[in-house]
Amino acid sequence: MPFDALTIAQLIPEFNEELLNSRINKIYQPEAETVILEVFHPFPRREQRLLISVHPQFFRVHLVKEKPANPLQPPAFCMLLRKYLQGGRILRVEQPPWERLLSFTIEVYEEELGLANFSLIFEALGRSSNLLLVNGEGKIIDALKRRPAANGQHREISPGAPYALPPAPGLPHPGTLTFAAWERICQFSPATSQVAGVLAKEVFGLSRSLVQEILARAGIPATLTVAELTTGQRREIYDQIKALNQEAQIESGAFLYLDPAGVPLDFFPYQPRHLPAERVEKASDLNSAIVASLHRQSQLALAQQK
Repeated sequence: MPFDALTIAQLIPEFNEELLNSRINKIYQPEAETVILEVFHPFPRREQRLLISVHPQFFRVHLVKEKPANPLQPPAFCMLLRKYLQGGRILRVEQPPWERLLSFTIEVYEEELGLANFSLIFEALGRSSNLLLVNGEGKIIDALKRRPAANGQHREISPGAPYALPPAPGLPHPGTLTFAAWERICQFSPATSQVAGVLAKEVFGLSRSLVQEILARAGIPATLTVAELTTGQRREIYDQIKALNQEAQIESGAFLYLDPAGVPLDFFPYQPRHLPAERVEKASDLNSAIVASLHRQSQLALAQQK
């Protein structure tokens, strides 16, 4: 399961429970692409560590228990985060609908200005994943990966530039898709196009695994073409997409997909029906499922690299 929009939506309730009103005590950057916030919650008293990684393969955000190694010389971005956010309080954790984006609003007291709000924004965009610090006026203070506007791209990621959401393709997402729009998509797609490819291309926010799950719940083979779909099958696919949108707004559970030896291979914020049931195991929460699978794989890859 990629770290997609549905995963982020299901993580937010867990983050709200664990992180809201927590104060940022320390900030680390143990690896070039990883930042860890060590936060303290006064009641009930607890210390948490929030890991944010923009690794092109293992991009993710979740809580971890282990204490990170602290480099003797903190990187420049780490020093910047310490300057602006250390001592701040986490007020909100938000996600624009079906965007692969997570925003932490952090309140900080400044001697000259009093209380000020900053946004720490994590963009889960695969190889383009990024972590940005934005001020209350919506301007970028800095980013882990700076990207000047070039090659026809109008989105500049550099200090002082206004922050803008990643470019959207102008497609409907599961929250805005209507049955009439889905019918038009099927009508105007090439007749030989497989329905799985049409879903992934024409509906915003659907990862490959979500497309597989929608079709499995609808009882429709992924190899079926749009020309072969009956009206009833188109309706069933649409109903499953809308059901998925409802799941994005509630906690629907967390599950692990295991290899034959019982080692976690993947995580899901829902019970996956497109995978063998005997290799699916319920997890206590989504954060622990991500730690057991994606985080563990990242740590193994890092150890092998070192």
